[in-house]
Amino acid sequence: LRGTFLSCVCAAPHLRDESGRVVNLSSTAALGGGRLPGLVAYGAAKAGVLGLTNALARELGPRGITVNAICAGLIADTEIFRDETPERRAARRESYAAAAPVGRAGTLRDVIHAVDYLTAPAASFITGEWLHVNGGIQFAR
Repeated sequence: LRGTFLSCVCAAPHLRDESGRVVNLSSTAALGGGRLPGLVAYGAAKAGVLGLTNALARELGPRGITVNAICAGLIADTEIFRDETPERRAARRESYAAAAPVGRAGTLRDVIHAVDYLTAPAASFITGEWLHVNGGIQFAR
């Protein structure tokens, strides 16, 4: 959360009025506290990112700058579970895919497409929102 906060605060004065965009990365753990033991700090930090997103949306909105967040689910090609064995990581992906309505874990490309959308001119009236990129594991706030 600290890095996201400092990045936003440092970048804000340099964003262009009427076209500036901020997209913060959060997680479904922000909304449900994480589905695994040991994710208390992670879930709390990601919830803080959502609060920061809302506060910045109000603060930067008068300048025409939008601020949104992506609540990502399991993104398979990241290193979030880098300390686990390859077998355990594969089992986690399979379990997530079985629970997700879309039947798979996410990819970095899924997140990139969401960022592309939120930074496009067509999204200039969308601010303070949390876009769920999680295959349907979490539907709404």
